[in-house]
Amino acid sequence: MPPAARNLFLKKKVRETEGFSVTFQKDFFRFARKTQITANYLRKVDFMKDGFIKCAAGTPDLKVADCAYNADKIIELIGEASAAGVKILALPELCVTGYTCADLFLSKTLLDGAESALKKILAASMGKDILVAVGCPLRIGGELFN
Repeated sequence: MPPAARNLFLKKKVRETEGFSVTFQKDFFRFARKTQITANYLRKVDFMKDGFIKCAAGTPDLKVADCAYNADKIIELIGEASAAGVKILALPELCVTGYTCADLFLSKTLLDGAESALKKILAASMGKDILVAVGCPLRIGGELFN
């Protein structure tokens, strides 16, 4: 398959509605019509009971090296995802600080801000039924990890 066609195919498969790809959902409803399953029955079906989990990748609006602003945007995104029924949310690498901080990653001020922002995100997400992967630089044992 040519790369352009493959990308279109993947984009079509990635779009989700109620935890299913658009393509799968269309096929499912086509099958339902053929087998006389009513729309009311389909609305009552809870797909989570069938072992499906709604996952999402999110990209919050960010400002480079503004950890407090970034934390607020991440918290908003977590709230939106949770309200939409998402159970697993993946956020970009280094989204707490912004990826292009370069030499600022060696700054104690930035790393302290990132740690505070991570604590704020953790506190805001407590009690929500969602697993979130957040990108943040961390100091551990005198080394810096992202």
